[in-house]
Amino acid sequence: REGVIWFGTDRGVSRFDPNAPRVETVSSVADSNFVRTLFQASNRQLFAGTNRGLFVYDEKLRIWNPIESLARNIIYALAEDDSHNLLVGSASGFYVSQQRITGNTTEAYTFTRLTTGSGAADAAGGVRAIARFRGQTFIASFGRGVEQYQEGRIKNVWPRQAPSEVISLFPDGDSQLIVGTVKDGIVFFDGQRSKADPAFGEFEGVAIRSITRTRDNTLWVATARGVYLCPREKPCSVIAGSNDA
Repeated sequence: REGVIWFGTDRGVSRFDPNAPRVETVSSVADSNFVRTLFQASNRQLFAGTNRGLFVYDEKLRIWNPIESLARNIIYALAEDDSHNLLVGSASGFYVSQQRITGNTTEAYTFTRLTTGSGAADAAGGVRAIARFRGQTFIASFGRGVEQYQEGRIKNVWPRQAPSEVISLFPDGDSQLIVGTVKDGIVFFDGQRSKADPAFGEFEGVAIRSITRTRDNTLWVATARGVYLCPREKPCSVIAGSNDA
């Protein structure tokens, strides 16, 4: 009645479920199976950014094809701009595809690099996150802060003086961009000015790896010391502690 079949075999009991998750290896290279980000483009194509390269999924053959021009890069973030170009945040910088995302295969795509990083995991210039805020594209540039991508150019928007180790971004509607850092905790940026909220003071000195908000206005924060739930106007509480989330 559950739509599954149980098999009794000479090596134990096996369960077959046609709707269950299946595991696919991206590549024979171990680092390429360390998947850091997944992104589905407007044409439904699925991309995977890994510790070693960018891959695009062939749904008919059920295989992951490498995009050769970014084969050796650590890929942290993927997005799409208004012109349907693929945006790539990597340890070696920020890339924009020279071709639009279409229904065709993209292994031969080439990219323009607009910022430069060394390629190491935690070195200055690595782009750790991409976010769309108020119709504009912002990137988290490690060791440089929050930068804005517009008309083929990159400009720094926060902080304007001392560089910051920014590693995550979350557009909280049109009101603010929530910035996650390595040492400065959570910062709220309205497009012009930034401010810290005392309610999030416990995150100072903790790496903020990911942020999202659910429909009930609860903020979820994944940090180097666990996952936190932060209801609006209430203190944050740890949900899964002692984990680098």
